[in-house]
Amino acid sequence: MRKHIAIVSMVVLFLLLFTACAGQQADFKDVTINYETSNTHTKEDIDNAKKAVFDQFSQFSDAELNSLTYSGDEISKDNINYCQELIEDKKIVDCIVFKSNFKTSKWAKPAWEPNTEYNWDWYVAKDSNGNWIVATYGYC
Repeated sequence: MRKHIAIVSMVVLFLLLFTACAGQQADFKDVTINYETSNTHTKEDIDNAKKAVFDQFSQFSDAELNSLTYSGDEISKDNINYCQELIEDKKIVDCIVFKSNFKTSKWAKPAWEPNTEYNWDWYVAKDSNGNWIVATYGYC
């Protein structure tokens, strides 16, 4: 009987730990979004591309995104072919390029320098089905 109770207790503990970790997601409410002026992209386009960046950034550990800035119509238009080269298996119809600023924590893992501010570019491509996909990011 004790063995049965111990097993059930371990299963319940495992489930509680799993659901607690699964509920943790990056919080982007304090990120400054600079939409700039666009003649080719709506706020909705930029917001949808921004969500793709947030999804990718949420996989980073020990880093907090501070700002995301739309790089402008010219840069975005000039990089559609670049995004197509990076994403060969989909037809790319649009591109939005962002500049970002983020900072690592003082406990940053070896991939990051602790307490360091980074400025990265994000190339987000829109496929022919209307999906926004991060094509590449970093010091581009």
